[in-house]
Amino acid sequence: MSTDLYDFPGRENYQVSETIYLSASRLKSWTKEVFMKLTLSEEHATIMSEVLVESDLLGVDTHGTYKIALWVKRLLEKGTNAHAQFQIVHETPTTAVVDAQAGFGQVAGFKAMDLAIRKSDQIGSGFVAVRNSTSLTAARYYALKAANAGKIGIVLTNADPVAAPFGGRTPLFGTNPWCIAVPGDEYPIIMDTATTVANWTKLVVYANEEKEIPGGWALDENGNSTVDPKEAMKGSVLHVGAHKGYMFGLFAEIFSGVLGGGLFLNQVLSYGRFDQPTNTSHFIGAMNVDGFMPLQEFKNRMNDLIYRIKHSDKAPGVDEIRIPGEHTHLIYLKRSKSGIPIQPRRMQNMLAISNKLSIQPPM
Repeated sequence: MSTDLYDFPGRENYQVSETIYLSASRLKSWTKEVFMKLTLSEEHATIMSEVLVESDLLGVDTHGTYKIALWVKRLLEKGTNAHAQFQIVHETPTTAVVDAQAGFGQVAGFKAMDLAIRKSDQIGSGFVAVRNSTSLTAARYYALKAANAGKIGIVLTNADPVAAPFGGRTPLFGTNPWCIAVPGDEYPIIMDTATTVANWTKLVVYANEEKEIPGGWALDENGNSTVDPKEAMKGSVLHVGAHKGYMFGLFAEIFSGVLGGGLFLNQVLSYGRFDQPTNTSHFIGAMNVDGFMPLQEFKNRMNDLIYRIKHSDKAPGVDEIRIPGEHTHLIYLKRSKSGIPIQPRRMQNMLAISNKLSIQPPM
């Protein structure tokens, strides 16, 4: 994949030199119009705009509208099925297997978590395996849907291969993130982490900015450590914690690709092949807290847990101990008020897309 993966043809024709701040409502409106122009149903276009812009609000800048040009190119070149349906191929009271029909992972993930939540309302828990999908982008969006409904949200997914198994040098595993979110009084607590040190998008960002990546992020194609992002793209990113991250990546592959009957390892294709389905798989679940204790009692106990952590002794030079999900919450509040920062390159892409589709630009 090249460094222009997330760029749209004609971007270079627009001169943008400063970061522009857009309201979430304006950005959602424009994003929805883009996808409707590309023949998605209004329901699916609304979901796409919701997931991408909410990801921007959450501060996951590499997973929101930053990738809008990629999704547009995949639709134009037919790699993503604009008219895919959410096809349930097997179902029990607590589980389901879904064929996403090579449609957008954002739509499949949104609907899968809604289905898991409905099952948890009825039975106490729900788990949905999705196959034949595309990238979910920000896993935390879906887990937060569950946490905000008073559930424990769980999201795992495989992805196109960028990481070799521990001891190897041929990429077989994707970033294969794990995300778990639990309800809280002030904000949900979230674990959202790739099983690799870095993802492909970060390598692209560093390459485009002509910067070296930190040491310990990646290997070149010969299996040697490298700080050159372009050499890293030819090789492999590393798992977090060596063999430990490898094991977490492996189990994300098992729950996502193997369990749901989907494809796995290097059977999953890059979304940079714009004219081909990626065959990505996901595992999405929701569990009722009140299957264990009343929700408010759980939140009270979480408050106690958080207090003990935040008021524990700090290391030298540390002003505050943060809880996973706290920073995301603060960014969300700030961006909801002051707008989402759109850097010049992303705005150039938005202007080029607007011109291609004959719609008004978002600014």
